[in-house]
Amino acid sequence: MIEVSEDTMNRIQTLLQGIEGAKGKVLRPAFGRAMQAGKTEAKRQALQTYHIKPGEFDSNTRVQYKGINDNPDEIIGSINFSGNPIKLIKFNVTPKTVPKGNVTPTANVLRANAPVKFSRSNDVFVQQMVSGHIGIFQREETGKLKELYAPSGPKMVENEEVMGAIEDRVNEVINKRIDYEIERLLNKNGG
Repeated sequence: MIEVSEDTMNRIQTLLQGIEGAKGKVLRPAFGRAMQAGKTEAKRQALQTYHIKPGEFDSNTRVQYKGINDNPDEIIGSINFSGNPIKLIKFNVTPKTVPKGNVTPTANVLRANAPVKFSRSNDVFVQQMVSGHIGIFQREETGKLKELYAPSGPKMVENEEVMGAIEDRVNEVINKRIDYEIERLLNKNGG
């Protein structure tokens, strides 16, 4: 949760007394910068927490920054993440190509965890499809193949540690930017 303290709001009101719409003039740009910093931090934290390459994260995750609303009494901004689950083969798996012989793959999605070897009883294997696509598949009881997936970009961002780091960064930026915007507005208005 990103919040501006009541003390900060009182300070804005006191320092910028007499400047029309001062609260909005300070908070809107500060929130805008904070949301941009949050977007950047989300990707950085996801890449530090999960075994995924930046290009794979980018190509499978859409990030939309929603601007600050126009209501001066309530300033709200949001960062929306969307995307589908990412194929398991895109993470830290061994082997990444179709092996010769009967090799059971191992996978490691989270950097903090050790690689996990699939059980032979799960019937999991690396397979190349006719299209040329290589993936990690599991044979279902019906005999059909099902490709295995890892979390989507939005699920990575929802990770408690990732979300905490994003909130910390946004709060840090918003507080710095509020001070900057107050000073800028005072200088502009001869304060």
